[in-house]
Amino acid sequence: SHVYVVNEDEAGARYQLFPVADSELSNPLPAGTTRLPGKVAGRPLQWRVTSAGGWERFYVVIAGHALPELQAAAFTQANLAAMHLIASAQGR
Repeated sequence: SHVYVVNEDEAGARYQLFPVADSELSNPLPAGTTRLPGKVAGRPLQWRVTSAGGWERFYVVIAGHALPELQAAAFTQANLAAMHLIASAQGR
């Protein structure tokens, strides 16, 4: 399956949480149990809440085939968030 996870905050900003650039885990995902978002440089990557209060929406799309339009749109909106997640995973 192809999985896409996007977060939207109360200001309407959207961030792609999966797939993430430089992750060892990518679409299509293997059958069975998979922990998202995967690893970067061998270290587990974790999603973190970095602001207090407000609301968050999470959109999870699971498809039997790639959705290039969704992936391309989300990647262009989420580069900063992806870099923050990777830096957090590396302990910076």
